[in-house]
Amino acid sequence: MKITLKDLTIAAVLTAITCVLAPISIPIGPVPISLGVFCIFLVGAMLPPHLAFLSVLVYILIGAVGVPVFSNFEGGFQKLIGPTGGFLFAYPLMVLIISFSAVIFKRKNVISLYTGMILSLIVMYAFGTAWFAISTGSTVKNALLLCVTPFVLVDLLKMVCATAFSLAISKVLSKANIKV
Repeated sequence: MKITLKDLTIAAVLTAITCVLAPISIPIGPVPISLGVFCIFLVGAMLPPHLAFLSVLVYILIGAVGVPVFSNFEGGFQKLIGPTGGFLFAYPLMVLIISFSAVIFKRKNVISLYTGMILSLIVMYAFGTAWFAISTGSTVKNALLLCVTPFVLVDLLKMVCATAFSLAISKVLSKANIKV
């Protein structure tokens, strides 16, 4: 698998978009509503698995060194090991699931993207909730009420928007002879 300069450029642009949009959030409790999941959906829908993983890994490393690219414009290693770190660590798995879903279905369409996004949400909720419960000492029930319940509808809306954006962007890029 050869990675071209064009491939790296597209991955870098999506990393930059994630760095700009993901910090935008609405604090509603210990876990804020942010555009991070929307960005992860978009990256997974737009890139092949290896580039999607690379893009999100670079985003996490940028945040880990202290650049405020995580929710609420925070950054640093402490954010990764804090109560919401499990959600961030789920991001690379999410993009792989979404991107491989398009590979398995042999095309990027609403069905393949929705399937991948729903599965990736389940993984993120499970990983993030378990991490939150362990790091805060809360019960699984309480962690679910804080980490999943308030987000399901919003995350489904993000899924619909990211799918629409990615398919529209892919169509425009295809017309310009740029295959993503």
